[in-house]
Amino acid sequence: MLPRIAFGILVAMVVTHCTEAQGVLTFWDGVNFTGQKMQIHRWFMGQTCYNDHVRQPSSITWENLPTTGFFDGQSKIAFYTKEDCKGTVRAWFTTVKDFPTNLTTDGINDNIHSFMLWQLNAAIMTGSLMTMPMLIVNMGAEMIYVLDQRLKAQNIPRDKSSKVLEDIVKTMHNETFMTELFKPHRMYSNVSTRQIFDRLAHSSIMRLNANSMDKLYDLMRMGFKYQVLSCASADELLQVTMNHLANTKNLVDSAEVKRQVDETIQLTSDNFGSMSPADFYMLKQYLCRFFQDTRIKVSLFLQNGIQGMDGTLAIHYEGFTATGGKVPGTIRYFDASNRVEEEETFVIASAEGSVEAPAGSVLERDQLNAHLGFNMYEADSKDGTGGFSRSTRQLFADTKARGAGSNSSAKGVDAPKHQKTFKATAADGLNLLADLVGKSSSAKDVEGDNKALRINLFPDDPTKPGSGGDEEDDKEVPTIWIDAASDRKTSTDAILQDFKIDDDAKREGKGGDDLLDLMDSTG
Repeated sequence: MLPRIAFGILVAMVVTHCTEAQGVLTFWDGVNFTGQKMQIHRWFMGQTCYNDHVRQPSSITWENLPTTGFFDGQSKIAFYTKEDCKGTVRAWFTTVKDFPTNLTTDGINDNIHSFMLWQLNAAIMTGSLMTMPMLIVNMGAEMIYVLDQRLKAQNIPRDKSSKVLEDIVKTMHNETFMTELFKPHRMYSNVSTRQIFDRLAHSSIMRLNANSMDKLYDLMRMGFKYQVLSCASADELLQVTMNHLANTKNLVDSAEVKRQVDETIQLTSDNFGSMSPADFYMLKQYLCRFFQDTRIKVSLFLQNGIQGMDGTLAIHYEGFTATGGKVPGTIRYFDASNRVEEEETFVIASAEGSVEAPAGSVLERDQLNAHLGFNMYEADSKDGTGGFSRSTRQLFADTKARGAGSNSSAKGVDAPKHQKTFKATAADGLNLLADLVGKSSSAKDVEGDNKALRINLFPDDPTKPGSGGDEEDDKEVPTIWIDAASDRKTSTDAILQDFKIDDDAKREGKGGDDLLDLMDSTG
C-alpha cells in the first residue's frame, strides 16, 4: 500500500498541466456497437474523475479525446465500476481505434459509474521507462564478476578465460545495441530479462548447462538486488552503475572492448546524470518490483553476514545519508520565527557510521559506499573498493580524456557494409541483441583454440543423470567439470546444497527460437 500512496502523492506534485479537449463517448447497449446508444459530450481534463453512470453498456466508441501524454507517448481512457473512479478498472489507449466490442468479457458490463482520462507528465515517467538500461548494465557486470571468479578459481587457461569475458562484454556493450537499449522502454518481465542474459552468456566460446545458467542468473539478481537496497537514496544507483562499468572495463584487455565500455559510460552519464529525484525514485521502485520476493541464498553473502538463512538481506547504515537528508539523532526546537532555538542530540543505531551527504550531484562525491558496484568476489575486496576510491566524476573525466566520445568509425574498427534497422521498441531491441549474438561463432563452427568450452559452474553431482546438460551437446564438445566449492571452506558445501532450482521458473523454451518470438508475451 505504501508504494501506491507515495506514487499518488508524487503524481499530484509532478503533473503540472494536462491537456483539455471536447470529446465524445458513445455507449452502446449491444455488443459490436449495436442497439441503442447513449452519448456523453464533455470537455475532458486529464487526471480528472467524471461520475457518469451508464446503464447496461456493452460496447464503447470515442472520438476527439486528447491523445498527447506520456504514457508511452499516448493517453488512456479508463472506465471504473464504482463512483469517484474506484472499483474494477479497464483502460484503452485513446489513439487506438480497436474499441471495446464486448464489455462482458472485460468484466465491467452494466457497471460503469465513472471514467478518467489518464495523462502522466514526462518527468514522472522517465524513471520507469529508463529502468531496462540500468538493469541490464548492472546485472551484466555482476555476471562478468561471477564468471571471472569461477574461471580464475578453477585455473582455466588465461587465453580462454579472457576470450570468454571479452566476447561477452563486447556483445553486451555493442554500440548499436546499447543505443537501442538506452531508448525509453517498458520494463521487461523476469523471464524476458533472463532470455537476454541467456543470449549474452552464450555469445562467447563458453557453453553453460541449464543448472549453471540458472544459478549464475540467481547470483546476478541477488548481487544487484543487494546493491539497490543498500543505496541510501535512489540517485546512488548512478554511482553503482558507473562503478560496475569501470570494473568491467578493468577485467578486459582488448582496447576495442574498453572503448565500447567507455561509450556506455558516456551514455549512462548523458541519460542519468541530469535525472531529477522523482525520476530516480520511480526507477528504484521499478527495480524493487523486479526483485520482489527474490530471496536466494548466496554463500558469499551468508559468510559476510549480509544475508540471513531465510534469504533476507541485511542493510547497513554506513556511508552518506540520503541526498538532502541529515544524520539522524538531532532534535531541533524552533521559536515563533522559525529559527532554531535549541538542539539536542541522542544516540541512534541507524546513525552509526552515517555522514551527511554533500550538496550537488552524486557524481561529484567521494565514494564512502565504495563497496556498491564493485566486485564482491575478488579475493582482495574486503574493503570493497577493489583499488578504486575516486569520485565517479573523475572516472567520467578519464573516459572523456581517452576519447570515449569518438564516433563508432574509430580506426581499427570496421563498420559492417550492411546494417539492419531496428525500431526503438522492446521486441526490436531484443531482436537486435539476438542478431548481434548470432554473428558470434557457434559450437559447431569453431575449431582449434576457439573450440567451445563447456562449463558447469555449480555442479551438485557430476555423475548424476542430467546434471551435465543435453547429451547431444556433450557429444559435440568436450565437457570440463569445474568444482565450484574447491576454493571454499568445506562448510560452504552445505550452503551450496541449499541452492534449489525453481521448476516453475525454468523455461520450456525451444532452442534456436528467434528472440522476438520469445518476447511476444511481454506485450
